[in-house]
Amino acid sequence: MGRKAPFNVFVSSTYRDLKDERELVIKAVKEVCNAIGMEKFFPDEKCILKVCLENLKKCDIYIGIVGSRYGTIIPEEQLKEVEGENAKNYKGLSFTHYEFRKAGELGIPRAVFIKNEESKEKGVEEFREEIKNSVSPTYFSDLSELREKVEGFLK
Repeated sequence: MGRKAPFNVFVSSTYRDLKDERELVIKAVKEVCNAIGMEKFFPDEKCILKVCLENLKKCDIYIGIVGSRYGTIIPEEQLKEVEGENAKNYKGLSFTHYEFRKAGELGIPRAVFIKNEESKEKGVEEFREEIKNSVSPTYFSDLSELREKVEGFLK
């Protein structure tokens, strides 16, 4: 087995609906470098958003996986604690949407894989539009196609 690249990849997505996709992406990333995702976040005294941002800042690449769910909206108290006066710029965003936007603001290269499925959930279409206006997303229909595309990206 060769040496792993000395960089970190932040893996972001909603959890329940994309559990298999997350596992696949994290496994593929771990074969070539370090993967950081919410699975590594341990509950402690800090707010969840602060832990997310601290881990995102440690990363060299952001990989987002987007499906049909928008995800959990960040509580305003956490936004105020982490963003201060800028909290209003992120009001109403899900954790996944925030992580995507923040990665861009921090200058972290982003790759996003969008599952070919319809969503009627509030926020998903706006999030997908922001993605399309920021990066060229890659679309996938199933796990084998996602595996192929993620491995191609990592090479």
